Amino acid sequence: MNSSHYAWVRVSSIKPWKLILPHYNQTAKISSMAYTIGHNNQSKSFIISSKKNVSDLRGAFPVRVIKKNLQYKIGPIVGILTTSGFKTFRGNRKNFIDIIQTGIKTGVLVYVFTPESIEQGSKTVKAHLYYPEQKKWDSVSMPLPDVVYNRIPTRREERLPIVQQTIQFLETEGIPFFNPHFFNKWSLYQWMGESHELAPILPDTAILERTRLQNLLKKYQMLYLKPIHGKAGIGFMKVQKKITYSI
Repeated sequence: MNSSHYAWVRVSSIKPWKLILPHYNQTAKISSMAYTIGHNNQSKSFIISSKKNVSDLRGAFPVRVIKKNLQYKIGPIVGILTTSGFKTFRGNRKNFIDIIQTGIKTGVLVYVFTPESIEQGSKTVKAHLYYPEQKKWDSVSMPLPDVVYNRIPTRREERLPIVQQTIQFLETEGIPFFNPHFFNKWSLYQWMGESHELAPILPDTAILERTRLQNLLKKYQMLYLKPIHGKAGIGFMKVQKKITYSI
C-alpha cells in the first residue's frame, strides 16, 4: 500500500543531503528506511531531522515522500531541458523560475539542465537549481528527472547532434518527455481539425498560394499570414482589403 506526505530536502554537492520532516516523531520511524530519488530510483542516503523552526527550512525544497513497501520515494523531479550559453544555460529564465516556484508550492523538485550536463554513465545531471529566497542559481549533481520538459530554444539548436543524442538517451531511459519537438503550424491546424470540439471554431486556414489568397480576399476583409515554422510573432503579417471609390 502506498502513502505519501510532504517534507523538505536540502541538496548539496559537498555535504550529505538532508531530509527535514514536519514532526519530530517521524524521524525515528523512517530514519532506517531505504530512500530512492529520480527516474532510475537511485538510492540515496539522507541525514534525517525534524523542523523545529522556519530557519531550518532555509535553502530546502518541499518534496513529496511516497512510501511504497519498505522504501520511500523522494520526488517527483522535473527537469527543464535547454541549451548551454550565457555562462550557464539559455532560455527564458523568468519562465523557468515561475515553473520552479510552482513546483515549490506543490512539492515537485524542478531543475534546469543541458545536454552537456548529463553524465550518462552514472545517470546523473549537473543541474541548475534556483533558490527564491536568495534569488540565485546553484549547480548541484542530481539524479535523472522523473519527467523532462523540453525547452530547447530554437529549431536550429534542436537539430544539433548533441541535442538529438540527448533526446534519444532520455527516450531510451523511458523518461516521459513533454513537448518533444517544435511543431509546425500547419500540422497543428490539421491535428486540431480532427477534433469534433475544435474543428467548428477553427478559422479558415490554408497553405499560401496565389489563387487561394485571391479567393480568401474575396471572402474576407482581412487575412493573417504566419510562417509555418515561425514563433513569437516573427514574420507575422496582416493583409487587409482596401476598397477605393472614384467618381
